[in-house]
Amino acid sequence: MHNGIDIDTLLDQAKPLQQPVPICLRGDLVSEVERLNEELATVLQAEADARVSGAASLDTGSQGRQIAEQIEALREQMKASTITFMLRALPKQRFRAMIDEHPPRKDDDGGVLALDDMGVNSSTFFDVLIRECTAEPQLTEPQWQKLFGKLSDRQFQVLSTTAWAVNRSDVDVPFSRAASKLLKGSGTE
Repeated sequence: MHNGIDIDTLLDQAKPLQQPVPICLRGDLVSEVERLNEELATVLQAEADARVSGAASLDTGSQGRQIAEQIEALREQMKASTITFMLRALPKQRFRAMIDEHPPRKDDDGGVLALDDMGVNSSTFFDVLIRECTAEPQLTEPQWQKLFGKLSDRQFQVLSTTAWAVNRSDVDVPFSRAASKLLKGSGTE
């Protein structure tokens, strides 16, 4: 028994750490949203300046609303073009086997290449790690190839860092400052 719960029950309830990673595949829309945000800021500033100076009311309200609606439409397109990858930790034996299958490369002096300082061949390991850790969505081999060809280096880094983290991070009970503060304020703890 542990904390009043049978160890076998705890072991039966064990689940691996998992982490969602949203990846938007329409990065081309970011610059348009940023451009529209700047345009909206200019319109809103002109409206504020007109109010302060007491100048005749500009027709910025409807113009600002149109720009805001364009921004929201682009944001919806970006959301619709976002895949959320659910990355799940592998069993220890499989993760360790993968590390052994992708040993770090050596430099001319026999030392580990700087790119492989995590103890794995970074040019082969992370593609495999991401695939094996992805619980959702289920992709075919051609889809994986196409995805890896479309991801930016930053997007790939986010996926690979998260895949590494779910396998190497501590699994502790997270502390929520907001929940603690709310419960303390209501007298419940």
